Amino acid sequence: MCAAGLSYLDAGLAMTPGREKIPRAGLEFRSEPGVSPDREPIRRPIAMEPIRSRVEDVETMLSGYYFRPAAVQREYQWTVDQCGALFSDFVRAWTLKNRGADHPAASLVRGMPETQEATPYFLGTFVLRPDAEARFEVFDGLQRLTTLTILFAVMRDLVESFDKELHARLSLMVMDTKGQPHLNAGSADQTLANLIQKHSEAVRSRRNLSANTLRARLLSAAGLFRARLEGWSPETLAGFADYVLKNVLVGIVEVGDERLARQIFISTNNRGVPLNEADVLKSQVNSIPFRQDVAVKVLSGWTRIRDSFESDTDYTDFLYAVDFLTRREGRSSEGLTQLGEHLASTLSDDQILPWLEGFEDRAISWHWLSAIRENPKNADVTKGHVFQLFAFDWPEWRPVALELAGQLRRSLAAKDRRRVKSLTTRFSALHRACAAMTLEGAAEMDRVSVCLRALGDLQSGRNPVTHALVISDARLERISKILDEPAYDLPVIRQVFRWLEAPGHRGGNPDLLALVPRHILPANPEEFSEWEKDFPERDARWLLAHAWGNFALVTPGVDAGQPAMGGFKDWKKGLSKACAKLEVNTSLSKAQRWTASDISRRTDALRTMVLEHLRPRE
Repeated sequence: MCAAGLSYLDAGLAMTPGREKIPRAGLEFRSEPGVSPDREPIRRPIAMEPIRSRVEDVETMLSGYYFRPAAVQREYQWTVDQCGALFSDFVRAWTLKNRGADHPAASLVRGMPETQEATPYFLGTFVLRPDAEARFEVFDGLQRLTTLTILFAVMRDLVESFDKELHARLSLMVMDTKGQPHLNAGSADQTLANLIQKHSEAVRSRRNLSANTLRARLLSAAGLFRARLEGWSPETLAGFADYVLKNVLVGIVEVGDERLARQIFISTNNRGVPLNEADVLKSQVNSIPFRQDVAVKVLSGWTRIRDSFESDTDYTDFLYAVDFLTRREGRSSEGLTQLGEHLASTLSDDQILPWLEGFEDRAISWHWLSAIRENPKNADVTKGHVFQLFAFDWPEWRPVALELAGQLRRSLAAKDRRRVKSLTTRFSALHRACAAMTLEGAAEMDRVSVCLRALGDLQSGRNPVTHALVISDARLERISKILDEPAYDLPVIRQVFRWLEAPGHRGGNPDLLALVPRHILPANPEEFSEWEKDFPERDARWLLAHAWGNFALVTPGVDAGQPAMGGFKDWKKGLSKACAKLEVNTSLSKAQRWTASDISRRTDALRTMVLEHLRPRE
């Protein structure tokens, strides 16, 4: 690693014996006319502002500088999925042990003793330009910088009650000792400054997050980090925070000239072809064979399997499921590369073709599952249990379903009815466990843990129905209480409602997996509207609007909802006939009015429905 403040070019010159270090980046080397090529070249500075580069940990970067967006930058755009993926990468790097002191990355790891064996994480390069106000304009990296600020603000507020020293360190990532934010969002919207960077604000629950606005994106990111972290023990949270502070590394490219900074931004974002991780894996696998005849067969087989997938997304999801089954680790941004490295280190010429046969068999099982998703009538052999899995958006269930699908296909081919019945029960247990974890708000690491245990049960001959996938009475009681509380997480509501509706769905109109939840009583009705007249008390109306019984499953763009000044009767008129027939919506089509009592009764009915679905059924 270069010393802070030195460019890589400077560092390289300093390490070259016999050369005088020139403390300036951007040097041109050319020979004098007529001088022999083996003579020492003359070093001439290029006539331009210098570019300086260095590597720092995020604690050094965020606590030492002040930032504002450059004019070329957009406002914060990251979704909760992108924030969740980055958080999962941090957790995975923190928990991934390196290979000891002789590992190339070992000397980079710093901080608490518990993190000494962890693997450092490189977050990428930030392009910065110093301005006249002693701040850095951020030309590239603003989305990551904002996300880091939000994460540190949430961790700061969570640790305040038990670790004052760590709280002080985290506070300095967000604001200096005088209360000056290190990141100025540079817009009229003050959500970042007032509701996240301000002390004790980042962990508060917020309303009105459904709209796709800057405020919603910022607060949703904070809500995601809070949900992921607030159940952690103080020791775990402190260790993770220390790891991120000292072992998440960034490259800083400091550019003095604004035009050059803009050009770097454009070149970085608009040049080249995006890296396709599936193609990288293909190259890694095809480089394994030493013998040419084996290499030809591997390439032919891999191409055949790839061509069986109609979409890149479906193919990539399949590869990640295979990675989970192979390496027993959750999904990450570099997972397929790590899968390729794992295969290269474990497969020989004699082993790779049998592995490829198993890989193709898994692809066939994946297509079998996909056919059920497209046509639920194909799920009859499992009584619809396979289709219910597709209600869930998160991916950790897919490797378990893929393993079960392979076993079921073989049992069907062998006409082993007893085994088919047993595997059907396991599909049932899997989707019920998925529903329970979704309702409980299980973090990715918890879902990974459950699914890994289920795979272990399946491959060791144990029944996951009575082990990894069991739902205890205590969990059912907790879920019952969750369903009594207001619901603010629309993705969770969407998945649960689809799961409830899936058993009776046999395809056709409406497309169940395209449906979304919508408030019946709006949370913020128009002033003087019928809704406001029927529910005049604002706080009570807010709670009723977010009760489970106040959501309906609708088709986006088709079920337009009520006119702005309307009430329940107008809302019913906007509900399509197809959606009115859904089991979760049937009581709505019969209702003549919509009161607090109606919402309470429907909430009770939905809770009963959920608990019945969570219990084993034949």
